[in-house]
Amino acid sequence: MEIVTFTGADEPAAEDAIAAFERDLGRRLPAAFRAFLSGQNGGQPSPNQLRLRGPDRIERAVTVTRLFGLCPFDPPSDLRERYRAAGGTLPGAVLPIGECADGALLLLGLERKREGWRGVYYWGAGWWPIRVIGNFDKFIPLLASGAGRG
Repeated sequence: MEIVTFTGADEPAAEDAIAAFERDLGRRLPAAFRAFLSGQNGGQPSPNQLRLRGPDRIERAVTVTRLFGLCPFDPPSDLRERYRAAGGTLPGAVLPIGECADGALLLLGLERKREGWRGVYYWGAGWWPIRVIGNFDKFIPLLASGAGRG
C-alpha cells in the first residue's frame, strides 16, 4: 500500500491551539484528528482518490484536493474559518475538514454516541452526506488504497 504524503501544509498545530479550537467548538475533537493536526496540520494529499457510491447507486471517483488544518494565515485552509463560513448549513454535529475537486466538503462527525455523526463524510452534489469511513484514523489509509464506500 502507498503512503499518503502532504504538500502545502502549515506548521504542526500546537496543543494550546488545538485546545483553543476545541473550546470554540464546544466539543473535543476525536483523538486521531487531534494527532493529525499536531503532526500534519492539513495540506494536499497524494494519493488523493476515493471511490464512492452515491444515493443514485452510481460509483464514482472523488479527488480530495486538501484537508484543512489550524492555519490562521491561510483562511481557505483554516478549520476555524471553514467552520464559520459553513455557518448554519452543516447537517449535524460535523466539522468541515477538507474539500474535493467537485466542490464537495469532507466532514468529520463529532458525536460520540453510536447513532450520531461519527466518522468521515462526503457532502456534495445536493445529497445528504455519504459516510466514507467510520473513523478518521482509517481515512488516511483509505486515501492510500484509493478505495471507499457508499
